Amino acid sequence: MRIGFDAKRAFFNQTGLGNYSRFIIQGCIARYPNEEYTLFSPQTTKKGKSMSWPSSTQVDVVDLGNGFQGSLNRVFGMGRYMRRHSLDIYHGLSNELPVGLSTVSTKLVVSVHDLLFMRYPSFYPWVDRSIYKAKTKLSCKRADLVLAISEQTKRDLVELLHIPENKIRVHYQTCHPQFLQPVSEEQIHTTKLKYGISKSYVLQVGTLENRKNALTTLKAFSQSSLSQDIDLVFLGNKTTYCEQLYSFVKEKKLGKTVHFIHRANFADFPALYSGALFTVYPSLFEGFGIPVLESLMMGIPVITSKGGCFQEVGGAAAVYVGSTNTEELAIKMEELANNTSLRASLVEKGKKQVEKFKEAPLIQELHGIYTSLL
Repeated sequence: MRIGFDAKRAFFNQTGLGNYSRFIIQGCIARYPNEEYTLFSPQTTKKGKSMSWPSSTQVDVVDLGNGFQGSLNRVFGMGRYMRRHSLDIYHGLSNELPVGLSTVSTKLVVSVHDLLFMRYPSFYPWVDRSIYKAKTKLSCKRADLVLAISEQTKRDLVELLHIPENKIRVHYQTCHPQFLQPVSEEQIHTTKLKYGISKSYVLQVGTLENRKNALTTLKAFSQSSLSQDIDLVFLGNKTTYCEQLYSFVKEKKLGKTVHFIHRANFADFPALYSGALFTVYPSLFEGFGIPVLESLMMGIPVITSKGGCFQEVGGAAAVYVGSTNTEELAIKMEELANNTSLRASLVEKGKKQVEKFKEAPLIQELHGIYTSLL
């Protein structure tokens, strides 16, 4: 089987779609080395994220060109590349497929991660929303199969873009392999010192933007009794939304107990998770909710939002609250901080829950999907 991947994100995105793309590409190569793989990306000579595979495997990396020419080829010129490489399958890993493929016999698969731009249009400029919607809808229409990253995304595809349900299959993702590795107490201690954390703490991971709802976490934390003995740590990239958070911290005089880590080394994330009492993730909406899975993989309890993909990922292993219910979140944070047996119970449930998100069965399932298309 000759399989082609849109590998741009795999080479150039450090997290998010990049991690997903590397999970698919490297997982397939490692577990099915007898297939032939072709990775297409602009500017492969300048690729930012290294990927590796055994030299014995049949992997071809195709440079689509630099600058505007590379982008043009990736969108409009892929038909000739598919024919040249005699591809059986082409998989668009980030919500999009090339155009102009009507004469190509290659089977087309597209992974759709979320329709946030339609669920929460106010978070996106009009131009971006219009482009994302048109690109996603056309890609789903052209695809022989649409892979939704969660049941929530599948529902959105049917409801918002009117994609036929029988054309969509849910295929989960996993998280970065580093979250499967044990972390020593020494690593935790060293990492806490590195980021100036000296006490027990609660952790929230994710870009500090409106949708991630960190202000609700701050308000719940300030209302609870936790701020007297426990710190609150936010781990995520800085945006203009942070000004609201900084103002609240200043107003409530929480400067000594609330920490913002905007530029952490990704390799330090497992230790930061492992050092936390529990994590909080009251996001308004996600296509998947990777911090929930990362918490469970690291054996750390998590409080997250009711409904949507969050209960899909967390199952019985997480605590759920209304995403904007500050009082409910404060109560659950106190309960989890003070109840060691509850935390232990959630950790045990988490061990069972994460099995459905392990790489091996997911890649096996994906290979079966490819085979069935042919």
